[in-house]
Amino acid sequence: MPVKRGKAKPKAAAQVPKPSSARLGLSKGKAWGALVLNLLIPGLGSWIGKRREWPAQIIITIISIPLILILVGYLTLFAVWVWALISSIRMIEEAR
Repeated sequence: MPVKRGKAKPKAAAQVPKPSSARLGLSKGKAWGALVLNLLIPGLGSWIGKRREWPAQIIITIISIPLILILVGYLTLFAVWVWALISSIRMIEEAR
């Protein structure tokens, strides 16, 4: 007996999780405020924006301050500042 073959059911599209700040309903104004805070103190704006990386950013910032005495702190502080800036830009892009 021949087997009837119907149309194959299309597979459901994979659900892409929403970015963290979009799930939290972060407004554009709050995202811009987080950018300003991250420019002043790296990690503070990420904390306000409820990003997961804020503890690491603040800890590295605090460790970098005394390391400025041996000049390596400038490098680490600049690196965490750029990281916080990128986090803020992502928050702005993800905000409603």
